[in-house]
Amino acid sequence: MKPPVRLPGTRQEAEQVAALYGSRPLLGTAATEGAVRRDIGRARILHFATHGYFLADRPMSSGVLLSSVPQQPGSEGTGRMGCFRPGRSSVSCGCTRTWPCCQPARRNGTHNSGRGGDRLTWALEHAGVRSVVSTRWKVPDAATAALMLAFHRSVRDGVAKDSALRNAIVTVRRQKGTSHPYYWSSVALSGSPDPIVWGRGR
Repeated sequence: MKPPVRLPGTRQEAEQVAALYGSRPLLGTAATEGAVRRDIGRARILHFATHGYFLADRPMSSGVLLSSVPQQPGSEGTGRMGCFRPGRSSVSCGCTRTWPCCQPARRNGTHNSGRGGDRLTWALEHAGVRSVVSTRWKVPDAATAALMLAFHRSVRDGVAKDSALRNAIVTVRRQKGTSHPYYWSSVALSGSPDPIVWGRGR
């Protein structure tokens, strides 16, 4: 699988989202499957400011790209995380960006149908993630980051996830340069819309 284009704004996005929850993000080569697995048991939300990928012939091997660590998928240090992993915790919401479904892709000599985002969402839900927020096609990095930050601010404050996403879309629509549906209509919520009930320490 050919690596996708880097998303230049994702480092800042990850730092800002983590700050909302008083957490510390995993950045660069520190973002390995092993590192995520060590923290996942305490997580209510997983936010992946990165690409997701769908493998049509092995759907439960689909997942998210964490870093460019050159190790084999499934090893402790791999830079990918299969979607079956989140099912081992009580994750309430997962956020990611889908690839290669966000643009035409080829695998085993055939074109991706463009439904990879829906299929990756299915795979994550099947793995036990109760809600998934993801992009359905390629969108400018800054617009997606702004939308995700607005979404997380509402979720942190106890707003239901569907309302939080709607509020975030309204925020982006009102910004100069991102009012066109192209910038905000690719983001969708699947699964439970219920708010997250935070306990002490989140």
